[in-house]
Amino acid sequence: MKMRYLIGMAILLVVGAGCGDDTGTARPAGVGQTVVTGNGETAIYDTPTGDDCIEIGSQCVSPQDECGDDARVDVIVDDSGEYVDTVCYPGDEITHDEHKGSIKSDEDGTVVVLDGKDDGADITDNVEFKGNDGVLYGQGEDVSVVRGNVKVIGNNAAIRGVRIEGSVDLEGNDGRLTNCVIEGNLHIKGNGNMVTNCIVFGDLKAGYADAQDTTLIGNYVQKDFRAEHETTVCSGNFEFSDKNENVQLDASEADDADAVSCPTESDAQ
Repeated sequence: MKMRYLIGMAILLVVGAGCGDDTGTARPAGVGQTVVTGNGETAIYDTPTGDDCIEIGSQCVSPQDECGDDARVDVIVDDSGEYVDTVCYPGDEITHDEHKGSIKSDEDGTVVVLDGKDDGADITDNVEFKGNDGVLYGQGEDVSVVRGNVKVIGNNAAIRGVRIEGSVDLEGNDGRLTNCVIEGNLHIKGNGNMVTNCIVFGDLKAGYADAQDTTLIGNYVQKDFRAEHETTVCSGNFEFSDKNENVQLDASEADDADAVSCPTESDAQ
């Protein structure tokens, strides 16, 4: 019998009695777990096995088919609770590495994991992925910190659960940036990139050099929000003001934030 784990618009109203746990934050999944996130709320499920699936909106999603049974998984939904994408991260291969200085990798499949200790910056300089399939995996923006900039040149990168005190350039294609804080700017220059549940204190600019098919879900941007290409898809994004300049998105600031859509008015032709 195929088991269907129910999830939808009322995701956090039912997870306490079902298979998911109400965390209130998009904390990292454990091995063999799936985080459903993207609409401002989060639930964590044991990843289904076999033919079982998680019912999300009008679809029943089987993350194990794409990621395997032992991976860590983000399932992204839009602000209406509909399924958008699945992001896979390594499972048992993930270990907490000690990093200082800069990280620059030309290799494919580089995995950088930051620990969950509240002990200052984990990486004190810049991160650059030139190879494909790079992973930068943190334990949450309050404890996993990159002091410099992050530049992604390769394709299919995945960045999750980090605070980046500098700026981020996504030059490669099909990258995934999830549950992050960027104190500088976010510039998206490649095709097919997705940014979900991130807080950007600088500018967000998508569509450099006619970059196409950017998806932006559940993000808060303090300065200039520019989504320039007609293929950009937006859901549940906001502009806010860090009124007390504490480099945090406080509840009152989120309440006062203004919704934005794509393409932005200033860029529409």
